[in-house]
Amino acid sequence: MTALNDELTRTEQALERVREEHGERNAQYVTLLNKLAYLHVRRGDPEFALPLAQQAVGLDRRLDEAPRRATLLNNLAVIQHQLGQTNDALLSYQEALDLDRQLLGEDHPQYATHLNNLAGLHQEMGMLDDARTFLEQALEIDRTQLGEDHPQYAAHLNNLATLLLQTGRLDEALPLMEQAVELGKQTLGPKDPKYASRLNNLAQLHVEAGRLADAAPLFEEALHVEAESLGTDHPEVGVILCNYARLQLRRGKMPEAVALADQAHDLFSSRLGEDHPHTQSTLRFLDKLRVEIPAG
Repeated sequence: MTALNDELTRTEQALERVREEHGERNAQYVTLLNKLAYLHVRRGDPEFALPLAQQAVGLDRRLDEAPRRATLLNNLAVIQHQLGQTNDALLSYQEALDLDRQLLGEDHPQYATHLNNLAGLHQEMGMLDDARTFLEQALEIDRTQLGEDHPQYAAHLNNLATLLLQTGRLDEALPLMEQAVELGKQTLGPKDPKYASRLNNLAQLHVEAGRLADAAPLFEEALHVEAESLGTDHPEVGVILCNYARLQLRRGKMPEAVALADQAHDLFSSRLGEDHPHTQSTLRFLDKLRVEIPAG
């Protein structure tokens, strides 16, 4: 996290220099605002990122820089999505896609990226057929324009596999997810947090298929990579802790499940707030666990 904090400090200093020398209504200032927002997202602080991303989009509208605005809107939507602001995120994603379509065309890799992100939002909203359509369209663009060995293709393949997992299509999901994990290890490296996320997804698939012994080491490796790369208090660590807790519940290891869920709840509460969906869902899970623990 030290390197990330150093980059945050350098970006803040550069932003202030540009503001003092040129004011806020210029492209360099907008670019630095967007970068600062992104760094706060990487740090696990979307609430700090939101006003920065909103300011970047607002300034860009006044500069009339449409080619860059699709990226700024997509980044704003990602933050809104993380904060549970579903309707706002949907509007931002749709505007970004409209700009992509007008300026780049529907076969551009950036259009595929924004389709993928919109699919994730629809998936959380329970609109699974729409999400699958968007993901399959994104993958076809990736395959045609970038090739199947490209990191973007692997990322979107992982997301389609996760959707298939959610809909119970385990046999379809498994080869896609294993391919995404292997591509991630090759293209990102075994210490990248995105690789850890894919390990987590593969572990969840094994849990759903009843292969509990196969899932445990994947969760443990994912937790190690996330903690090393993002820090032990990052929300993504909390997500894996919750999933590991559910595995321990399936294995009948109640004390371990409670300890993991408690750790995740404390993390979400301190980093995202008591009202965030992650915090609330983990609290409900803890309540369920405590009811099931035998007295004495």
